[in-house]
Amino acid sequence: MRYLSKTKFEKEMSRLKAENEQLRLRKELKEEKNKYRKKSKMEMSKKFAIYLFLLLNVIVIYSLIAMWHSQDLSCLGTLITAIAAECITYITYCTKSYKAKTNEEALNYARERDQMNVVDEVAEYQYSPDNGVIDNIEQ
Repeated sequence: MRYLSKTKFEKEMSRLKAENEQLRLRKELKEEKNKYRKKSKMEMSKKFAIYLFLLLNVIVIYSLIAMWHSQDLSCLGTLITAIAAECITYITYCTKSYKAKTNEEALNYARERDQMNVVDEVAEYQYSPDNGVIDNIEQ
């Protein structure tokens, strides 16, 4: 077992602390940079809505081609109803997504505002090492 001299230990420790500080600062910069960036990951409900939208459009196109070739337009009423239902479903989904996003943004804003208020309140007080009491600076 090799013994480490005190100077080598201190040198290695200061190097590691400096390295860790750099890593911490880089991580903090990355977090701040990506704080409000949109996430690229798509929600499962959005994927499901897109899948249903595409599937229904494929069915509609196939049905229109089949009706045109067979010269039978008796199913057209059902097809128009399906398209209307698709539009209603899409509008409902858009409304739901808009409300959820608005609520999420309002919640994030409220959290940030509260954090800023806490920081301001903490800055108004100082610790007195003489008696161990926190005094208000404004007094």
